[in-house]
Amino acid sequence: MTDTFPGAGFGSIHFGGVDLGDARVNQRLASLTDLLVTSGAESRPDQFAAPADYRVLNRIAGRPEATHDAVTAPHRAHTRARMAAHPGPVLVLHDTTELDYSGRVLPRTGPIGNGHGTGWECHNSLAVGAGTGAVLGLVAQPLHRRPPTRSNRGETTAQRRQRRDRESRLWVLGLDAVDPAPDGRHWVHVSPRGSNTFEYLSALVAGSHRFVVRSRHDRVLSVGANLHAHLRARPATAAWSGVVRCGPHGGLDQHRGPVGGRGAGRAVGPVWVGPGGGVGVAGVGTEPADRGRPGGVVLAHRLGPGHGRGGAGGGQLVLPTADH
Repeated sequence: MTDTFPGAGFGSIHFGGVDLGDARVNQRLASLTDLLVTSGAESRPDQFAAPADYRVLNRIAGRPEATHDAVTAPHRAHTRARMAAHPGPVLVLHDTTELDYSGRVLPRTGPIGNGHGTGWECHNSLAVGAGTGAVLGLVAQPLHRRPPTRSNRGETTAQRRQRRDRESRLWVLGLDAVDPAPDGRHWVHVSPRGSNTFEYLSALVAGSHRFVVRSRHDRVLSVGANLHAHLRARPATAAWSGVVRCGPHGGLDQHRGPVGGRGAGRAVGPVWVGPGGGVGVAGVGTEPADRGRPGGVVLAHRLGPGHGRGGAGGGQLVLPTADH
């Protein structure tokens, strides 16, 4: 990805419209943000030449108006404007990371990881220019506090689905933050296996969104077969080439040898796309070096013509392998 955020003026561009109840505080936050962006130091105190600036930032952060949603609102609005003005296709990359504050006494944190750590789940919806890799910004970033471990014991499935603190709701919240694409524009939502829920897929299809979702559940189809086996038995209608990354950061996989990294291309296919621009399902098979293991399955919708080699033009698809 390419960083497209200028250092100079970053604070006024992305936080100039913040409303923390005092115009002077709003302006101070923007100027302090510029200092943070242009500093080469890593620790927060060292990023300010004047200790007074560090103390002011702490006081601003402690204001009741300085919520995560309020502070990030101008940046998210700026990102939506950049998406609308971007001439090419835009990928909206949805995924969740953990903010780990284990060992610190902080209010309103919840369990993370295996349940022994504390912090928040931070769901990011990052807009990226598909053709250039230019980062346009975050269009959504809801924070989620996991309920205490075993807090839902004794609940029925229906009761668990009604919980407002369901972590699976984050995918829909990220989607809801994205406006419909303007006419003639292509915005594609991309998300990993954890997003493969009926609730999220229904919202994507109901909103006529374009999407690529990694399949997690081998669902039973009306034809009597399971989804993944049914797809792999069908003839391919298109193909892509791209980079297959083994492991979370690319590099060496003990079963496959060195893959990933810049310029390391592999054939990815076959791909099955539904007719008429309707719901399409793409199955991914990897090279023989994968020792006979089938690839993953990706659910796709409204990707449009010209994405396969047999269409108006070639396409590229970057996917993980089946084991990751």
